[in-house]
Amino acid sequence: MRSIQCALAIEPYPEKTSHPCQFPEELVDRLVKAYTAPGHTVLDPISGSGTVGASCNRLGRNSILIEQQLNYVEIARARLLPLGLRVASRMSLRKIRQNVFV
Repeated sequence: MRSIQCALAIEPYPEKTSHPCQFPEELVDRLVKAYTAPGHTVLDPISGSGTVGASCNRLGRNSILIEQQLNYVEIARARLLPLGLRVASRMSLRKIRQNVFV
């Protein structure tokens, strides 16, 4: 029986950013391809480093990314702007008294 440690090992990947829990694009690509068709829109309410946005861009899908942590927004912005993706600025929702970055 294979060990869990071996089965879950992920090789280093070139798109790695400074985000501590970033998923490899290859993993996200599989999910996006399995559950969407070209032209569909994917919502990522906890977008982190923007992996879903990068994957959707490459696979011909639209994406809406939402992130609360400003430092992660900046990581995603640095990653997605060179791809020609529009990255909106900060939007505040007063009802919950927290800032939301999209």
